[in-house]
Amino acid sequence: MASKLNLDFETRSLADIKTCGGYRYAEDPSTEVLIIAVSVDGGPIYTWDITQKKTHNEAIEMIHYAVNGGWEIHAFNAQFEWAILKYVCPKQFNTPIPNINNMRCTAAVSRSAGLPPSLAAVSDFLKTSTQKAKIGSLLINRFSKPLKGTTDFLSPESEDTFTLGGEKTTGREAFQMFVEYCEDDVRTEMAVADTLKDFTLKGDTLANFQMDMRMNDRGVPVDVPALENANQIIKDHSARLREEYTDLTGLDITQNVRNLEWFKSHGYRGDSLNKETREKNLTTLEGDAAKAFKLLSLSQFVAIKKIPAMLRFVMSDGVIRGSFMWYGAQKTGRWTSKGVQWQNMKKPSKPVRQVIEEMYGDVREGMEEETFDSLYGNTYEMVASLCRYFVRFEDQKLYDADFASVEARILPMLIECQRILDKFDPGEKDLYVTTGDAVGVDRDTGKTLVLATQFQGGWSAVFTATGGTWPRSKCERAVALVRKENPEFPKAWGLFMDTALEALDNPGTWFSATKYVKFGYTNAAPYPRLTMRLPSGRKIHYPLARKEPLTMIRTRLSRSGEPDKFQWTQAEGQLTVEEAANYQPKPGSYSTSFHTYEITFYGHVKGTKYGRVKTYGGDLLQSCTQGTGVDLLSHGVRVAEEKGYKSFFVVHDQGLAKADKGSLQGYLDALCEVPDWFKGFPLEADGCVADSYSKS
Repeated sequence: MASKLNLDFETRSLADIKTCGGYRYAEDPSTEVLIIAVSVDGGPIYTWDITQKKTHNEAIEMIHYAVNGGWEIHAFNAQFEWAILKYVCPKQFNTPIPNINNMRCTAAVSRSAGLPPSLAAVSDFLKTSTQKAKIGSLLINRFSKPLKGTTDFLSPESEDTFTLGGEKTTGREAFQMFVEYCEDDVRTEMAVADTLKDFTLKGDTLANFQMDMRMNDRGVPVDVPALENANQIIKDHSARLREEYTDLTGLDITQNVRNLEWFKSHGYRGDSLNKETREKNLTTLEGDAAKAFKLLSLSQFVAIKKIPAMLRFVMSDGVIRGSFMWYGAQKTGRWTSKGVQWQNMKKPSKPVRQVIEEMYGDVREGMEEETFDSLYGNTYEMVASLCRYFVRFEDQKLYDADFASVEARILPMLIECQRILDKFDPGEKDLYVTTGDAVGVDRDTGKTLVLATQFQGGWSAVFTATGGTWPRSKCERAVALVRKENPEFPKAWGLFMDTALEALDNPGTWFSATKYVKFGYTNAAPYPRLTMRLPSGRKIHYPLARKEPLTMIRTRLSRSGEPDKFQWTQAEGQLTVEEAANYQPKPGSYSTSFHTYEITFYGHVKGTKYGRVKTYGGDLLQSCTQGTGVDLLSHGVRVAEEKGYKSFFVVHDQGLAKADKGSLQGYLDALCEVPDWFKGFPLEADGCVADSYSKS
């Protein structure tokens, strides 16, 4: 009996999916299905397309069978197919809505295997028999988007000719290519799924993916009227700044090349107007040039972009759906977010938090920009500081819960360091306090230092974490003190690195870093990989991992008569002592050197790019720590859901749920239920009943 449907849609809409997301796109009244391609249990591919002038054939029949029969429905980026099945197909084809728990996503499998979440990229990496056709983007631009300057679409039966991919064709011929492209997508998705069959989601991993699908379908509620008012304040403020800038410079604020020329003529020494270069050259300007420079910097205040983003993604019921990506971070499995980017929303400063509720109320009531600016000042910063506060229900409070010092607790548990764990006992000074005491700073700064250094971060990590305000000497002292106070940290970095290297040298064997963590390496199909197995049993994969030889060279920095200071330099390859001594030819600078290795793998570089990525002991330990935090939060959210607390939002170590069931304590207790695989772990959470998401 059939049990699985592989599915792909091609659609068209006046909505732009890139700017509004899959759910908002599917809800748009103009969105309709152009092509359906399905396969049952890997068999022949059936299609339907809009030129058939009917809404019933074998392909649509298979969707009916799959939904009514409770089959698994497989797709690449299944959240999109789910949204189309939920919002478009019932009205276009009268199909029933499937059980969301029956959706399966091959892109999610790819991400969990450490591979790109792109069908073209992963099929190319795996060298599957079927590859995603490159002409697809050209066909989508022709048929899925309206003709330029109109609300009309290219007819699939048009005999008009145009050039597509360098070849002359008609609309009718191109549309047939589109149908074949959709068929090929199904074939390629099935080929990728088959090649990655050993990575198929199951057990807790599948349960966590299904929970994510349900959470994304609930969506994040936002206050649309308040957002619209905030957006108007931003627009009015931007117009005012732009006018002031033109009065000072005679230029428009968007004329990048001419603006750079103007500032250079007024003493600016930078060769760019990007943020980093601007900050380095701020003091070179005076008078009107300095005023214009400040206006230019304000115009590029990135944090306010979340306001219009929320408005683009929000649906008709005031909810933003589909904004969380399960297993979005390759090295940990953490959630990432799409569109709004919830994980990096601006944190209000302490002074701002004192007036935040009043300010929110003024925005909600429609305060005009000039009044807002005169009352609160720093309009962009103030509006951006409200971003979290727009996340709220219209008539219901929410539970806001955050695991307490969870990474600082997971790390010693992983490395079996009871001494540090005991610091979190009631009445004891926790790790952040003892670190702060050792360095001579408060607990908050102590926390900053621990988080910056516990995974092998050096002075530059401390410099960045403290806002670039500490001199290097102070950063170095802080690093030395943290390591002296917690000698288990450096020992763990070495242990994780040595165990990973041992696994690379001995394919097919698991090696224990601690009783909770193992490393293994295999050359077996579908690709060679280093694997770290977490306490939960979940595996983090490092594709095409290999060790690269290095020489670490210790050199003196001190001048004659000063106390000795040293720094380590990394050189590729294993150098002789003479080569190491001459690597940085400065008389008397060479101290000592030793040979070691670093691990590199095929991983996420930036944006959609994948390439060689470096890792090391502290980085592996960090991935294990944060990955374990993901597993604890996923488990807690599922337990809470079973008890009626339906979370709609997760970021890092925090979860939000509608406060319409039980109590805050009940939600916290559910989130903090420790799974058997981490029995004895001291998991705690802080929380509150709030009007909005307002973590401070």
